[in-house]
Amino acid sequence: MIVKRLKAGLDVNSVRTYLTAFKGMFNWAVEEGHLPRSPPEKLKMPEKTAQKTKKAYLESEEVDKILKHFQEKCPDLYDYFVFMINTGVRIEEALTLEWSQIDMVRHKVFIPREKNKTNTERSFKVNDAVMTVLHRLDESRAFDPYVFARYNKTTLIHKFGEGTKKVLGVRVTPHVCRKTWATNLRRGKSIVGQDGKIYWVKVSQQVVARLGG
Repeated sequence: MIVKRLKAGLDVNSVRTYLTAFKGMFNWAVEEGHLPRSPPEKLKMPEKTAQKTKKAYLESEEVDKILKHFQEKCPDLYDYFVFMINTGVRIEEALTLEWSQIDMVRHKVFIPREKNKTNTERSFKVNDAVMTVLHRLDESRAFDPYVFARYNKTTLIHKFGEGTKKVLGVRVTPHVCRKTWATNLRRGKSIVGQDGKIYWVKVSQQVVARLGG
């Protein structure tokens, strides 16, 4: 069974977990007197593989790769990603964003007090990349008040992680979008993505410090 799982491409560390439980059952049987010895006692554990570190920030080329993958394979995630990587909004704010919060003429988004973690109102302008997505969604929407596909937080994190793992080899959570946005504000750095120019609005360092978490 273990060999089959390895050949099927199961992660070595997962196989080690299976094997530990497998050997534990036989050790218990020996201790209870049901077996004279444990059949897998001489079975060697496969070597551990190095765990890939979690990403706290996305580089320009990584953003572009994710944009391209989501655009081709999962348009719903593409819309979320473009919006979050360009605005730095929290996951919950993107999930609950309604059309009534968007001024399509002024290119502004309003986050009311009840949807803000800090219990304060705020508004901000969005760039052309975000407006391109919003205009497309606006043209195709029916009577749903919400802007993006209706995922719950757990589903969005899971789907986002699965998609980014295929591109980067490591799961990335949507929260990294906020960290990337804040980091680029500090650096005054611009990113060019699949959707055209993605630029960062310069704000004071005090605001950046508040938005970093």
